[in-house]
Amino acid sequence: MEVKWSDRYCDRPEELKSLLGFCATNGLKRATVTSISKSVSRQVSDVELTFVPASVHRYQVGYNLVHGKPN
Repeated sequence: MEVKWSDRYCDRPEELKSLLGFCATNGLKRATVTSISKSVSRQVSDVELTFVPASVHRYQVGYNLVHGKPN
């Protein structure tokens, strides 16, 4: 999970060098990134990045906490 307060990385996911490096080091094939307003998936090398608006992500986390579901 990487939290960004911008839609910039939705169009330039290759700029998420730290996240992509972390995924490569740890053998992760997927990661989630928050954005301001865009929901989109992007493939960078062998990592699938799923962009979700921060407000939607926070709502889901709160819902899961209230209803006892894992995040």
